[in-house]
Amino acid sequence: MGAYGAAVWLLAGRRAARREERARDEAFEHQLLHDDLTKLPNRTLFATASSARWRGAFAAVRLCAVLSIDVDRFKLVTDGLGRQPATTCCARSPPAWTSCIRPEDTVARTGGDEFMLLLESVTALEDATAVADRVSAALASPVKTDAARCS
Repeated sequence: MGAYGAAVWLLAGRRAARREERARDEAFEHQLLHDDLTKLPNRTLFATASSARWRGAFAAVRLCAVLSIDVDRFKLVTDGLGRQPATTCCARSPPAWTSCIRPEDTVARTGGDEFMLLLESVTALEDATAVADRVSAALASPVKTDAARCS
């Protein structure tokens, strides 16, 4: 292999190493900013995203709304059935109600049984109330696990 071939091989190796490093960095950042159980953004990402969106809404004179969602009886499920069925219920709950929101809205898991929802471009209080009602209805349906039905 001549000098040219060695240089090409060396550059290709460096590019591959940079790609691997970038992939590791992205995976690490994703892990830092997302909940392991639900795969939703966590409190840190929600705070960052909501802060930026609030500033944008203020500058554009738009309304935003924040909904706090607390899954009722989560502690009872944990105490009665154990940690695994409770975490299964928690992991399966968000997909049931995230279909109630728009793509531009943000959902995050901010605690064990707590979620936050940032609604962007709300035109009136009734818009936020309607989303809250849809989410509440979706959360009212039971979640079936191997151990029990959770609601």
